[in-house]
Amino acid sequence: MNRQPIFNRFFSTLIIYWFITGISHGQGIDIGNTRSEGKAYLGFYIAPAQTSINNTIPMDIGKPQEVKKISFFGTLEAGYYFSSHIGISSGIGYGSYISELTLNSYSAVINTTDGDNDNYQRHIQGTDLSENQKIGFIHVPLLINLQWLIGQRSGLEIQSGVNFNIPISKKYSSQGIFSYTGFYPEYNITFANIPYENFSNDVKNEASDNLLIKSFSPELAIAGNFFMMLQDNIRLSAGLIYNNIISNISGYQAAEDFVLSSKPSEMNSFMESSSNVTDSALGFRIGIRYYMK
Repeated sequence: MNRQPIFNRFFSTLIIYWFITGISHGQGIDIGNTRSEGKAYLGFYIAPAQTSINNTIPMDIGKPQEVKKISFFGTLEAGYYFSSHIGISSGIGYGSYISELTLNSYSAVINTTDGDNDNYQRHIQGTDLSENQKIGFIHVPLLINLQWLIGQRSGLEIQSGVNFNIPISKKYSSQGIFSYTGFYPEYNITFANIPYENFSNDVKNEASDNLLIKSFSPELAIAGNFFMMLQDNIRLSAGLIYNNIISNISGYQAAEDFVLSSKPSEMNSFMESSSNVTDSALGFRIGIRYYMK
């Protein structure tokens, strides 16, 4: 399912509703009832979200299918409203991006030499390949907040800006079935399923290791919230968030001679072959905010 049209429709409707209700209700609203104008606040929100890690993989490897996963984001925020409509906020939080890549088949050929220094072509066939990637970030948001009241104690808010992301966990685990054969063109002979040079059939490879991720990544962050004042200084909100990394997060240099596996018990990450890696999240969030007296 393409999440972008849903995201666009939601925020288009939100903005239109914002202005319509502002025109229709603006004359009769007591702005002070929100306790936000000229006030600092502390808050917390949590958001379950559908996440994606997009690996741009060369066509000679194949086109893996991506299965998006549900993850969670949480942020402690602090902010200040300069007026009844405009404010800023920052804070610190944590969020993880999780994605699974699957590939039905894979093939590669390596020109190499054996233990006797004879040249041969190593043919690699893989099936039922899968890889789980999980990257956890500490994020520091810097956001502009816009709000409009639709009642004396309720309204809506749009937050937009940048998250500054620092990775603290970056793991992958992968598996697949591989067969390795060797063709010697000088002798016109193919070796298969023998111990020599690990020419093995139907080997199940599994691997788990750290991903190489850049130490810092900026991320576009947008949220739309409906809110209600439970008390004069306590606000409850619910809405949607959308995050999207705007630069390549991979620390790998994609190699032209990349192979997923050259021998049994070895399996590299799809990300090592990717020319560009980004991630995104779309989710529902709930939050609570306390305005200072």
